[in-house]
Amino acid sequence: MGESSINIRSMPEALKIKIKYDGSDVDDGAMPIGDVLSALQGFSNGYGKIASTFDRDRQHQLRVSAVETGSFELVVVAWVVATQGTEIIHTVQTIAESSRWIVGKITGLIAAKKHIKGQPYNFHVDGNNNTVIVINAEGSELALPPEVFELLESKLIDGDLHKIAAPLKPHQIDSATIKADEGGDLIEESITSEERAFFSAPEVVTTTKETEITGRLVSLNKENNRGSFRLGNGKNIRYRYAGNSPHQFHVDFSYQGTVRVRCIASLDENLEPTHLDILGVEHLQGRLPLESN
Repeated sequence: MGESSINIRSMPEALKIKIKYDGSDVDDGAMPIGDVLSALQGFSNGYGKIASTFDRDRQHQLRVSAVETGSFELVVVAWVVATQGTEIIHTVQTIAESSRWIVGKITGLIAAKKHIKGQPYNFHVDGNNNTVIVINAEGSELALPPEVFELLESKLIDGDLHKIAAPLKPHQIDSATIKADEGGDLIEESITSEERAFFSAPEVVTTTKETEITGRLVSLNKENNRGSFRLGNGKNIRYRYAGNSPHQFHVDFSYQGTVRVRCIASLDENLEPTHLDILGVEHLQGRLPLESN
């Protein structure tokens, strides 16, 4: 298949990302739908978690643009809508770069997990270069940016990387590659079927924590102050207002734009929110993506 009807050029600050599977089972450009959905969910969830952790003041969006043949290759378009004028933490200077920055953290974590090979590791901080040196069980060293090391330690997207690696099988689907080569240096990292074991599913953990989450209030039952909240990745989850000002919350609900809620979030084993107890709401004053034109 060629490009779909989505016009990438019309999207502000769009980045094309390719997720490619190679092997005899996918040479005809076909792949089991369950594997496709799992891989897309893994990439989308991992991307969204990094965005919500390091770039809370922007709304990141992903959309499948095309499926290429010759192997199985998904083209995913990422773009960013600024909701406030602040810049991404540490390194990114423009909105266009923030999508590349996030993809770079995903590929950097893949390289890190291939380096440690599922074994214990040591590390030390190189203050001169602002990097963390990870020493695997074999004594080999790998320099990581602090944000990638934080992802490695926190296991924030381990379950999502597992979903990307899950379809790999020796002599059937031999490798999975994530690649972005527009607007800067090439970003690319692969997982082979032999490396699949380094991306095994993490232990199931469910927890709650107080946090801030950006999205939209979709529905509200005013009798019990419950409703639906749409996350930045488009997923709807249930919420309950648990604050002290129900009347103010009803006013906040009438706001049509993006909001940031202070809440107690219930998280699943992938650290994805499944339910929110909302304590407070902040309106985010956004701007139209093309208003400068």
